[in-house]
Amino acid sequence: VYLTTDGRVELCNAAAEHILGRRAGELAGAGPADPRWLAVREDGSRIPEDELPLQSTLRTGQPRRDELVGVQRPDGSLAWLSGNTQPLLRPGEPRPHAVVASFTDVSQRKLAQQRLRESEQRFRAVADAAPALIWRSGPDRACSYFNRGWLGFTGREREDELGSGWLEGLH
Repeated sequence: VYLTTDGRVELCNAAAEHILGRRAGELAGAGPADPRWLAVREDGSRIPEDELPLQSTLRTGQPRRDELVGVQRPDGSLAWLSGNTQPLLRPGEPRPHAVVASFTDVSQRKLAQQRLRESEQRFRAVADAAPALIWRSGPDRACSYFNRGWLGFTGREREDELGSGWLEGLH
């Protein structure tokens, strides 16, 4: 996406249209203050216009890398974008005359991460409720998880048991 100094879209490619769910004609002239845009952080809070990576690059002339932003599509779904911004500078001018933004749709990755977190929470709830000593270790015998049953039985703190610390309380 190519943006002018006032943050308005001047050009975009077909991939941007697809990812954002809008045709080039809808994107043309749209700026960050446009009410059709809703950009959010990972915690779901709205990103103020002046904190958007594009606006930051326009203001400072500094590129931004690997910025994660949620953008609402016209159908109401949220597209998670990992993007970069690059200022376009003219010789001798400290402020950019335009910014190029490139981004990748990482929505599926975000969904997989959320599902993994939920699965981990379910595992911990079941493991902590089980009347058994449960732990997880790798081939190096370093432990990375202990359930409440283990910690209650040994009387030790989780931090003391992690890695090879569990060997100290074994006998």
